[in-house]
Amino acid sequence: MQKRLQNKPYLSEISTKPTALWFRAKRYGWGWVPVTWQGWGITIMFVFWLVSEIVFVNNHSHSVSDFLMQVVPTTYIMFVFFVIVCYATGEKPAWNWGKKKEDRFDVLDANGKMIGETATRTDVHERGLWHRAAHVYIVNQSGDVLLQRRSASNTFRPGRWYLSAGGHLCAGETSVQSAAREVQKDLHVSIPEKDFELAGTITKQNVLLYGSYINNEFDDIFVVCKDIDTAKLVKDDEATQFAWFPVEKFKEFIAGNDPSFVNYEGLPVLFKYLETHAHKK
Repeated sequence: MQKRLQNKPYLSEISTKPTALWFRAKRYGWGWVPVTWQGWGITIMFVFWLVSEIVFVNNHSHSVSDFLMQVVPTTYIMFVFFVIVCYATGEKPAWNWGKKKEDRFDVLDANGKMIGETATRTDVHERGLWHRAAHVYIVNQSGDVLLQRRSASNTFRPGRWYLSAGGHLCAGETSVQSAAREVQKDLHVSIPEKDFELAGTITKQNVLLYGSYINNEFDDIFVVCKDIDTAKLVKDDEATQFAWFPVEKFKEFIAGNDPSFVNYEGLPVLFKYLETHAHKK
């Protein structure tokens, strides 16, 4: 069963951590560059203050030592404050020696057909190119849905219960290949491709992070019937917890807009699939 739906942006997609990208890490060296109006505003205010301070002290000092004694302490304090703001609202700083190698995605047209081109992850979201992702929900024999809780450090949906596994299709991959790969990567569980059932496909069009992240995406939603011991699942920097949720309770959380759960656009497709398909025993 394949169903394509057009969805408006959900609050769960928009209420991410926009302040986390006021500044991006520099491509070369250590430090940041502003990428949003907040980042540029803070930077301009810091530079304006610094220039004003130097001009003022220079006009009222009587010697070089007098000038340094007045400028250095206040400049140091303001610089420390500026760095703290960058830490709090930007990417984690690190020494970078150029553009990192990125995954490449197949570029699609507005109907979901490949156009014979590929683009990096950054280009896809900066230019708003259509691409495809695979989302997986694992359901056990009792009808419970396995969800992962995302790390609080994630830019998108931090600290919230999301899907079982999922991610973008790399160039040349099929949806089911990507789904199996993401389950292996996220859960460290190997599941044959034949066990993935396509529940439906949705489209998403979101502009996030103050316009710096344009997401035009087709999501293929897969369901896998499998019992998994969550105690054996490996937690990492992306997912900090795994748990089973009875589907009716899961629906209640979503219907009640519980902030701990992502109200993902594809959930109506999942819920309809679970209502119309018997679980494999």
